[in-house]
Amino acid sequence: MAHVSRSYLVYGTSGWDAPWLTEQQLAAALSRRHPVLYVEPPLSPITPFRYGLRSREVGQPGVRALLRRRPRREGATGVFQPLALPPLENPRARRASAPLMRAQLSLALRRQDLTRPVTVSGRFHEGTFGLAGESARVYLVKDWVQAGAELIGQSRASIDAAVRWMCDQADLVCAISQPLQKALAEWGVAAELLPHGFDAELASAFDGVREPPELRELPRPLLGFTGRIDGRLDFQLLDVLAAEIAGTIVLIGPRSPLLSAGDLELVRRRENIVLLGVRSREQLPAYLAHLDLCLLPYREGEWGRYGSPLKLWEYLYAGPPIVGTGYEVLRDYPPPLVTYASGFDELLGAVRESLASEGGRDQRRAFALANTWDDRAEALDRLVAPLTG
Repeated sequence: MAHVSRSYLVYGTSGWDAPWLTEQQLAAALSRRHPVLYVEPPLSPITPFRYGLRSREVGQPGVRALLRRRPRREGATGVFQPLALPPLENPRARRASAPLMRAQLSLALRRQDLTRPVTVSGRFHEGTFGLAGESARVYLVKDWVQAGAELIGQSRASIDAAVRWMCDQADLVCAISQPLQKALAEWGVAAELLPHGFDAELASAFDGVREPPELRELPRPLLGFTGRIDGRLDFQLLDVLAAEIAGTIVLIGPRSPLLSAGDLELVRRRENIVLLGVRSREQLPAYLAHLDLCLLPYREGEWGRYGSPLKLWEYLYAGPPIVGTGYEVLRDYPPPLVTYASGFDELLGAVRESLASEGGRDQRRAFALANTWDDRAEALDRLVAPLTG
C-alpha cells in the first residue's frame, strides 16, 4: 500500500547521537515511510561550557555544535539542533526564545522541503507546540514524569502544569503503557496506546557477533544492565545481589550527573559491580548477546507503576533470560519472556532459577520481531490520518 504524503517533525528529549530513546526510534521508523525532521534539545551558548568536559558521558554537545546550525542527514532522517536563550530549563527563557525557535525551525523545514508537518513531542515544556506551522500535534507520554521530578531537578508542580498544557494543546495523546493511559484518563485525557518496540534493523548485529574483550575478562555468570545510570535504579538491591552471586554485574550506559553520592558508593564498593560507561547502539548488541542474564533492576514506587523500560525489547531479541523489578508493566510479559520479582528474596530466586533454566530464547526473539518500531510507526500513521485529512 502506498504511503500517504505526510511529513513529521519529532521533538526529541536527547541528541540523536546519545543512546536512543523513544523519539529517535520512532523518528527512524517513520523515516522509512515519510520525510522526517528530528529536532534535538536546544543548544544555548553556554551549554558546551556547562557540559563539554563530560559531553560523551551525559550525551551533551561540545563547542563545535555551536557552529553547526544547518540540518544534517542521519540515514533517512533529517536532524537539527536549534539555538535558544539560556537558561534552557527556565520557562521565561523558553518564552523569550519562541520567536528565535520558530524562525530556525521554519528555515530547517524549508531546507528539508517539509511543509505543515505532524509534530510529535516527547518533551513536556510549555510552548513546544505551535512553532512549526504543524498540521497536527501529537504528545507522546513516555513516563509519569511527576513521579521522578527530582531526577531532572524540577518541581512536581511545574511538571504537572507543563504536562497538562501539552495534553490541552495536543490533537492526539499517545501513552506507552496502559497504566499511563489510566492515569491520564483520571485527568480527563483520552490517550491511545503506543507501546515501545524492537528496532528490527539491529537484528543482524546480534548474530555471530564476537564477545567484547571487557566481558571475556570478567568472572561469570554475567548479569547486565544497559541504560541510563540514575536514581530509578535500585542500588541497594544491586548491592545485596552482588554480595550473593559468584559472578559479575555489568552496568553499561551514561551516568546521570544527579546520581546521589550514596548510590554511587553502593556501586563502587563492590568489586563485582562493573561500570563500563557508554557504548553506541551499534556496539550494544555484542554486549547483550554475551550476557548470561539481562537485568532491569528498578526501584519499586510511583515511577515504576507507570513506565515501561525501552531496553526490554533489545533484551528480548538478544536472547538471555530477563529478570526485572520495579516496573509493574513487566508483569504483562510472563516467563519465558520476563521474570518479574518484588523484593530481594524474589529477585535472588528469580536470578538463580533463570540462570539454571534452558530454553525461552526462541520465544523471546519471536515476540520482539512481532512488535517492531515499524509496527509502531504504522500504528501512529493510522491514528494521525483522521487529523490530517
